[in-house]
Amino acid sequence: MTTTSSQPCASTGGARTSSGRRGFYTGFDPGERVKRPEPKVLDADGVEIKVGDTVYGIGRTEHQFEVIDPHHIDPEVGEAFSVRCYDSDEHEECHCKPKLLTHTRPDSWERLEEDAESIRQTNAYNFGDFSPSDFKRSGDSLQDRVSDIVRRAKALAGVEQ
Repeated sequence: MTTTSSQPCASTGGARTSSGRRGFYTGFDPGERVKRPEPKVLDADGVEIKVGDTVYGIGRTEHQFEVIDPHHIDPEVGEAFSVRCYDSDEHEECHCKPKLLTHTRPDSWERLEEDAESIRQTNAYNFGDFSPSDFKRSGDSLQDRVSDIVRRAKALAGVEQ
């Protein structure tokens, strides 16, 4: 015995359903398609890439990008899948492979210098040029010692100043 419903069913998105001793069937009109959820696009660290995310390149181009469309299909390069981004460094749109993107800002000597300078400036702003240091010699203030950390790290790594 087969039961057929000619009314659209809300649970099937409006498709007609029927059931019988052979199972449950869903019928669609010609041209109708099933709306499937878009797959998650993951960066190199396995974090989902979403519209509006700030991501960083880990390949040849270590730029900062803003995600425009994580599910972009580019017909110009043979229907290749890519993440459409805005390159904040080059000020232009581009296409990136998800595996060459990360949400983690990469570390660099410049970033280390910026962080040390920020600590030095914050300390100078809050305490003036005074530092609660036990050292009384010139160059021994907390601000000077923070800046010196970067210089010493570069010297140990053999990187130019």
